[in-house]
Amino acid sequence: MIKLKDLISEQHDEEESVDMDRLIWNDGYLDDIAEKMGYDDDFTKQFWNQHYLPTLYHCTTEENYEKVKVEGLKQKQNTRGAISNRHIGPAVFTTQEEVEISSFKDSYGPVVIAINIKKMKSDGFTPEVQKEPDWARAEKLEFVLRKMGQENAEASRFVDSSDQTSPGTIIIYSRIPPKYLSLVEYHD
Repeated sequence: MIKLKDLISEQHDEEESVDMDRLIWNDGYLDDIAEKMGYDDDFTKQFWNQHYLPTLYHCTTEENYEKVKVEGLKQKQNTRGAISNRHIGPAVFTTQEEVEISSFKDSYGPVVIAINIKKMKSDGFTPEVQKEPDWARAEKLEFVLRKMGQENAEASRFVDSSDQTSPGTIIIYSRIPPKYLSLVEYHD
């Protein structure tokens, strides 16, 4: 057991030990320990306050693109194949990784749309965003383990790769108006 007081600032007098099994398997426990270690869990704030805002990409079918040009990207309740994402609710799934576009095209359609995040921020339109739940949890676990001195604690070690999730996925909980969208690619 590792003493929590050795890992957090001197202002805490806790003698609580970190139970590694509970840390790995119990989300509430992980949340408590991460908070005590100073983990900032507000991904929306972190995303919109970063110095470099990435271009996000969304893939769709040719038929849907005709609607997108007029209505923008609408939140959909569709499940995304991955088990860990089935409870997310209405959202727009995007990626910030250009290397993922080809697999997104295979799954969602050949039309690639770029989302101008910089323009959204400059207009003050900063909706709630999240990482995929498995990756958000894995990054929190990585933070805690690194605080505990485990240098090889890579987030990817804590995610089931067969679940089709990605560290580059950004989930947007808002409709995205057409003025922030541009066509990148229409056909393969």
